[in-house]
Amino acid sequence: MVLKIYYFYNNFLTNSKLVRFIIKIQHKIFKMPIWLFDMIFKYKTTSYIFNFYGKIVCDLVFEDFQYGNSIKGNNIFWLDKDAIYWHLWKQSDTYKKVFDIIFEEHKELEGLLKKDLIAAKIGVGVGKTFNKSLKINKFKKFYLAEPNEFILDYIKDKYKSIHNIEFLNADIKELSNLQEFKCDILFSVGGVFMFEEREIVKDFFKSMHEKGLKYMIIVAEGTQENDDVVRDNTTTMYNFKKLLIEAGFKDKKFYMHNGDNYDSTKTLKYFIMC
Repeated sequence: MVLKIYYFYNNFLTNSKLVRFIIKIQHKIFKMPIWLFDMIFKYKTTSYIFNFYGKIVCDLVFEDFQYGNSIKGNNIFWLDKDAIYWHLWKQSDTYKKVFDIIFEEHKELEGLLKKDLIAAKIGVGVGKTFNKSLKINKFKKFYLAEPNEFILDYIKDKYKSIHNIEFLNADIKELSNLQEFKCDILFSVGGVFMFEEREIVKDFFKSMHEKGLKYMIIVAEGTQENDDVVRDNTTTMYNFKKLLIEAGFKDKKFYMHNGDNYDSTKTLKYFIMC
């Protein structure tokens, strides 16, 4: 009963033309300060109450960049200052349950939490996953790579007390050519590769093979279909297994778990290389 009431409340406000108009005017005249937006969506309770507001603000930002119309338009959005609103709105979605399942069902990954391993997370956003779901202090070093300079500056200040982090202002194309970027395990969560062209993804995997990458965990992205799946919003679900084998990871083990509603989305819940 409570859930039904909440869904009615959230859907009503999200779809109300009057509410959307008021928020549009407010956002254009005076955007909510980032620190306040962050505080609202940091906590589950307030994020549920104000979910309609976050959704409408992100819809407005998407419209400005014609998000979903092209790879170029999508990438321009993710590099813009206003992209932080989407990251903060979604920051309570940490995928912790998915990581719990991964480490519970794949015991061979238990040894990853060793002090002598170097880890990296690409497309880190505001750090929701590495901060809540990954035991970052267990690693010798943890690279956080984010191409959006404004967002990177924001999380640098937010996580400055964590001493084993090294921040990199780079996308996967730039990381491919960054010789000092080497790690034992690579994490990608929520969709990073799907915004890139196939050759860029392929070159990145090849470079990581040359640099000695041992493990990879990708969450909420990829497909088991023989052919890559191009979606209506121009993003692509890649067959990571095929790409990684082509890149030189022929002797690795691969595990895949279909996401919810896989028949319609063709999207994996998680992908593991070990």
